[in-house]
Amino acid sequence: MIERIAAYITDWQIEKGNLQEEIRAVYQYGYILMIEVFVNIFISLLLGILSHRLIEVMVFLIFFIPLRGYAGGFHMKKAWQCIIVTNLMVLLAGIVSRSLSQAMPMLAWLVIEGLAVAVIVLLSPIDTSEKPLDNAEKNHFGRKARRICVLEMILNMFLLACGLLKVACIGMLAHGVLAVMLGIVVSEKLYFENSITGVKRHKM
Repeated sequence: MIERIAAYITDWQIEKGNLQEEIRAVYQYGYILMIEVFVNIFISLLLGILSHRLIEVMVFLIFFIPLRGYAGGFHMKKAWQCIIVTNLMVLLAGIVSRSLSQAMPMLAWLVIEGLAVAVIVLLSPIDTSEKPLDNAEKNHFGRKARRICVLEMILNMFLLACGLLKVACIGMLAHGVLAVMLGIVVSEKLYFENSITGVKRHKM
């Protein structure tokens, strides 16, 4: 459905002369991403209202979306798969954040934040077959991701200093989730490369 809407918008822009046929794929993919973001935000907020976790969901999205856009990470192959997985993840984060903020000691949260930030800073950006990046894009996205990540980490520390543990924990949880998503892609790439190397050695 989303792919069809994006294709319709792209065709309409080309017919009006606003876009060139040669860059159809680029803009169509851009429209898909834009529609996905709006749909995900709408569904996430709706789920937040229904589950009485609206504040938690909103804070998670504020931390997660800007950083995710530049850091990259695991992507589903279909838009509907992305929407389902993303919203289940956001809803789960909103539900567990309250209990985890009380059950886990401050030191544990600081360790999680430190490890997550380190992973994001070191690995960003991660491209995938669904969203490939050239060298210039990697440099640009990497700088943006690192800046956003550091700023969000500083914000988390400020929230902790103000005694807003529950809010800070949601931000740290968002960083943890993104770090895992980056790690999944890196693991898949390493596994694929090792598999190819093993096949070549076997042939030799």
